[in-house]
Amino acid sequence: MNYKKKAKSVIIFGAGGHLGDDILKTFTKLGWKITAPLKNEIDISDFEKTTLFIKEIKPDIVINCAAFSDVNKCEREID
Repeated sequence: MNYKKKAKSVIIFGAGGHLGDDILKTFTKLGWKITAPLKNEIDISDFEKTTLFIKEIKPDIVINCAAFSDVNKCEREID
């Protein structure tokens, strides 16, 4: 049987951080089709836009590595 296997796809939010970068490298080595939007390309706190983005891409999986990691600012801005 001769058929092409569809490459699996993944969206990785927060791929610019330490964890996200490691996950990005892993999926790259595995040959997955990767979408890794920058934080200025999509605001993941906007549920509707993020949902539409995911529906448009139709990935096999979504991984969220995005984080607010400025500890001092987190303590000042609790909300």
